[in-house]
Amino acid sequence: MKRLYRIIFIFITIFLLLIVFLPKVNLYYALEHQLKKDNIIIDNEQLEPLAFGFNIKGIDLWVKSIQSAYIKNISIQAYWVYQSIDITKIKLSANFKGILPLNIKKIKIVYTVLNPLNITIKAKGDFGILSGKISILDSKLLLAIRPSSLMRNQYKSYLRQLKKINKGEYRYEYHF
Repeated sequence: MKRLYRIIFIFITIFLLLIVFLPKVNLYYALEHQLKKDNIIIDNEQLEPLAFGFNIKGIDLWVKSIQSAYIKNISIQAYWVYQSIDITKIKLSANFKGILPLNIKKIKIVYTVLNPLNITIKAKGDFGILSGKISILDSKLLLAIRPSSLMRNQYKSYLRQLKKINKGEYRYEYHF
């Protein structure tokens, strides 16, 4: 029995050391290279490696040669059973002013092996409060949006495109 505990301890130690010493910055640059193929450019960022993830600060996001957003911070945490991405203080480009409110305070994306077929999303910003999930099995994005008064007053045309599910709550569904 002692031998089994020793083997389990060695396995967990090796796994944790792999996670801690994994070249996370290289993985980030590989992801950035893949995004570049789809004309999505991340510029002026500063990387800060952590034991179980990394932070990216001061990001200028360009999509198809159009400056789309400035993101103050992205924190990526990767643990064994739980991965999360926290994106804070997003300022959309003025090009989106007529479409959506420009400030997003926080987006949290979580994947856990306890719920392996779904990725949960929560966000808060000038648009209101958003919660939803990405269903991997169904290839579907489902979002529930509780719009702010700013969204209800100035972006009515956008809300008309969404399905109203409750008083003051709207749903967006996308299949990919």
